[in-house]
Amino acid sequence: MAETIISRKQKSPGLAALSSLLICGIGQVYVGDIGRGIVFFIITVVIAIFTLGIGGLIMLIIVIIDAYNSDKLHNEGKDRKFLNF
Repeated sequence: MAETIISRKQKSPGLAALSSLLICGIGQVYVGDIGRGIVFFIITVVIAIFTLGIGGLIMLIIVIIDAYNSDKLHNEGKDRKFLNF
């Protein structure tokens, strides 16, 4: 019985984190999680508006860490959760 191996294109966790630093959620889009990237962007903007930017900065840090960890999980072929800490 032949075993099928599916190779994933390796991506850079650092590039995912840097992308999310520049535009919140783009790191998730880079990894292939387009929906999560859009949701993170919207949540961050809404939180930033209601907290005069402070909450947005905290959310941005969370999104950057998530993008980095999501990319590492992607490269290992593991499933990703909504928040990857």
